[in-house]
Formats: sequence, C-alpha cells, structure tokens
Amino acid sequence: MTAPSNRCPGQESAPDDLPIRVTSKDGLVINPCDMVWQGRDATDTVYIDFRPFIMLATPALLKSLKLTLVWYLRNRGLASVKKAAELFEDLLETETEMGSIELPYAEVTGSMLVNYRVDVVEFSPNTWRVLKGFLKQWHRLGHPGLTADSVKYLEKTRDKSVPVGQAVKTLCPIFGPFSVLEREEFDAKLHAAFADGRLTDLDFALLFLVRIFGARPTQFAQMKLCDVLRQALPDGGYDYYLRIPSAKKRRESRSVFKTRLLVSDFGEFLYRLSKNLEIQFKDHLQDPRQAPLFPGSFARKSFPATGYEFHRTRSAMGKHIRYLASSLECVSERTGEPMNMVAIRFRRTVATVLAEEGHPPEVIAEFLDHANIRHVVVYAGITGKLHQRFNKAMALKLAPVAQAFAGLLVSRHEEPNGFRKVRCPELTGTYEPIANCGKFGFCKFNAPIACYTCAGFRPFTDAPHELILDHLLAERERYLSTQNKTLAVTEDRTIVAVAEVVRLCTGRPAAEVLENYRRAKEERPVEKAAN
Repeated sequence: MTAPSNRCPGQESAPDDLPIRVTSKDGLVINPCDMVWQGRDATDTVYIDFRPFIMLATPALLKSLKLTLVWYLRNRGLASVKKAAELFEDLLETETEMGSIELPYAEVTGSMLVNYRVDVVEFSPNTWRVLKGFLKQWHRLGHPGLTADSVKYLEKTRDKSVPVGQAVKTLCPIFGPFSVLEREEFDAKLHAAFADGRLTDLDFALLFLVRIFGARPTQFAQMKLCDVLRQALPDGGYDYYLRIPSAKKRRESRSVFKTRLLVSDFGEFLYRLSKNLEIQFKDHLQDPRQAPLFPGSFARKSFPATGYEFHRTRSAMGKHIRYLASSLECVSERTGEPMNMVAIRFRRTVATVLAEEGHPPEVIAEFLDHANIRHVVVYAGITGKLHQRFNKAMALKLAPVAQAFAGLLVSRHEEPNGFRKVRCPELTGTYEPIANCGKFGFCKFNAPIACYTCAGFRPFTDAPHELILDHLLAERERYLSTQNKTLAVTEDRTIVAVAEVVRLCTGRPAAEVLENYRRAKEERPVEKAAN
C-alpha cells in the first residue's frame, strides 16, 4: 500500500511560486509544500495540518492560502501563522455548515464573508478582525482566490473599535490590576514561601521579576544568562542590570532590549544565581552564557530552534508563572476567593502603580515596552478609584477575609515570661506591653506597627489595639489630604491586620463592634475650638 503523500495535491514538485524552503523570522525552517507544518522557533510552536483542506479547497486556493501564510511566516510570529490558518479553515467550514454544496471551494466570495461575520462578530469581534487582516494581506500580495465582491466587502466594512482596557477601567477583580491589599498579600506570601523553602531560588527570582517589571511570559522565556549584567563602581561596589528582550514588535527575537537597573541586594542574588546556572550548563552548551535564565526542566536540546535550547515556550512560561503564583494561595479581599494569578494582571498592576506615582503615559509605555501610548492612557483615569475612603467600618469588614493578621492572640496573664515585650507608649499613653514577640531574635522593623502582620506577633486580648487602629486610619487620611496617595496606602494591610485583632479581642461580629464605635463617637462631647 502506498503511503499518503505529504505534498499538496497535484504538486509532486514545488511550483515556481511556492518555495520548498522558508525560514521564519526566528529561524524555523519549513517546506511550504508539506501538508503538515510543524516545529518551534524561539518561544513558540506551530502545528498546522492542511489535510482537511483537501475536501474544502481546490489545489489553487490551497496554494494561495499557503503563499499568504509564507508571508506571515517571514514577517509575523508563529502564533499569527497558526491563528490565520485556523480562521481560514473555520471560514470554509462555516460556509459548509450553512448548506453549501460547492465543495471544494475555488474562491472566497462576498456572501461567504457576510455569513461568517454575522456568525462571529457579536460574540468574538476580534476573530473577524484577525481574519479580515489576513485576507486583506492576501489581496495585497496579489494571490488569486478572492472574488471582486469579497475584496469590496473587506474594504467597505467598518467595525466598531474594540474597547481598550475594560478590565483596567472597571478594576476587574479577575483580570484587572491588583488592589493595594492584594499586592501586599502577594508580597508577604512570596517572601514567606521563599523563607520557608517552598520556593526555589529560581522560582522566587522569576516571581519577583514578574512583580516589579510586569514583562510578558514570552520575554521571560527568551531571557538568557548573559542578560544578567554586573558593572563595577569606583567605590568597589557593583551595579546590577537585567536586559529584557522586546516583544510584539514584529522583529526577530532578542534583537532589541530594554536594560533595567536592579536593586543591589536582589541584583547580587540574581547574578550569583546566573553564575550557578552557567556551571550547570557548561557540559550541555558550547557557550553556557547562552543558556536560558529560567530553563524548563522538561525542555529538550534538539527540539527548539538553534540558540534556544532548553528554553521554555511562551505558553509554557505563562503556565509556569501562573502555577507558581497560585501556589502562594493569596486570597483577594474583594472576592474572598483565591486571586486569579495570570501574568497580564502583574503587567496591569505595574502600569497602575506608575500612574499612581504620577508618571505620564509616555513613561508607562516605555517601561512596558509598548510601541505607542494607545494602550496605556487608560491608566491615567483610574488612579482616583484606587484610593477610595478606607475607614474603620471597611477595615473591620475586610479583616476576616484579607487574613493580614498572621500571629496568635493570647491572654496577658497566661502567657509565659520568656517572651520579649512589645510596647507602644507614644500611642497608648502607658508603658504597659500590648503583646509579646515570638521571634526570639533581633528585628529591624518598626514595632508595633510592623508587628501586626508578622507570624511571630502575640497580641494581648486586653490591650488597647483600637487606639493603634485609630492612629493608622488618621495617618492615612492625613496623607490623602496632602495628595500623597502612594504613601497613604502603604499601611492598608497593617490596618486590616489591626482591625482583625480588634475584632478577635471583642469576640463579637464586626457589625456589633461598629455599632458600639458609632454610639460612643456620637456620645463623645464636641470640643470647642480655642479662642
């Protein structure tokens, strides 16, 4: 029995206008005459099976499709090539499902486009835009297969613009930027997991970089050990930098970089980590400095394009980031459920923080490596929403959900004497301790404010924690009144932690605590202003 041919029907040898060898912009070599295109370049994979087209398209239409895809292969990423082929197949299948008996199709007609647009534009407008762009490029290249009425329809249709930044504008708790409390929850859980050994050095470094730079998964997938730089200073110290490859600019991968300065402690940590990885790869690569900064444990040397051995794909890196971040089990105070830890949320959070600090759209676009400011202007309009009034009522309601208090509530009289005492005379007006410290060691943080979010904190049930809560809330209002919004929200997680201690000390629901607080406030005499 003769094995099925892997060439286009009617093409035993490559025609003059269909090359037998095409190299993608990132080095993947494909024979367009093959009926299956597969392989991987820098960080993307492609698998396109053209055999279903034998029943759907004539050899001439299939050849034009492949010629257009060849242009995409040379000028776009593999994801765009794969998406265009999938949508063209979907176009032909949609026409078939509507009762057409003209199989195989020799041309794309205007009626086919009308039917397909009506079928998809309402629930997936971007699908139509992608296919429309592909067919217009098909026409610009001059390949046959599009009727005159289909070209006219492509030119005259005007689609509504896709709303930019809806998740950001609405502060979506699923896909929008993280709130201040969510950021602090992530930071606390990240450092705790690293300190406990639940995260490796490499995983901690990856999540830390995702958090501070918000780069895309494909950028992390392209990073190499040589991208971690160290520069000697005149005083004998060092500056540390990270080169981040640009992405989504239709250029060859790793042809353009953004160099970012790292804080010295983390920079030294990352540099030592890169040197350790270099030693591990010296027996696997001719130049170990070309090894990936975040390698995949399952990656094979022979599968990727040359120069990207052991690199994760873009998709695999995105899944890895989500897995690591989700393993921290961060809970959102807005939903009461585990946070959705997709990489795009970190990117939107970085842009949000930059907007909060007053940076213009041009600076935000440069930091995010955008080609223009179209997708970043949305951040300028949301900063006011992020600094909503945060009072005692809100703090007490959020306290059980946010889980900011990580210590242990204890009785003053039943607690052993071996603990170091925590006092706050400047707020409580007395030298009586309000808690014990269970760390048994030196602590450089400011007690007792920083203590409330520490796992070693042991607050007393009869201590005046509410005075500290009132102080923190008053300080927050003071900073907001001076327009120092960034500084105002730095203690929000601590406020929630203190509120949780107040709630636990009373043993009553938050609503009852609030009612007593309001009643006491109403009965408090109003002080007359001094003459």
